Amino acid sequence: MKTLTTLFLGLFFFSSCNSQNASVKNLNVTDFDKGISKADVQLIDVRTPEEFKEKHISGAKNININASNFETEIKALDKTKPTYIYCLAGGRSKKAADFAANNGFKEVYNLEFGINSWMSENKAVVSVST
Repeated sequence: MKTLTTLFLGLFFFSSCNSQNASVKNLNVTDFDKGISKADVQLIDVRTPEEFKEKHISGAKNININASNFETEIKALDKTKPTYIYCLAGGRSKKAADFAANNGFKEVYNLEFGINSWMSENKAVVSVST
């Protein structure tokens, strides 16, 4: 009985600690678009600068997940503002969103299937000519 109580308390403590972190919400294009249309949100593109120049969602800030300063740049953002993150197909942004959620961000959203899904819905992108 003592072992069972210890196990229960351990599981309760573990789940309580985990619940303090924000969870990442994966959004489809429609819900992601509604979210970034609101005032005072952060829109982050975690692809490389070259990919960002080729095409990105208007208003996005580029923070390259592969750069050595990625963690520093993410941590410098406002953790109280809703943070919307995307990449090309959703893999890199999921990792970045998990990192943000585990580092005190209150609301973190990931675009399912990335900018590929955004463009498949005929949503506008910005290209930067060199």
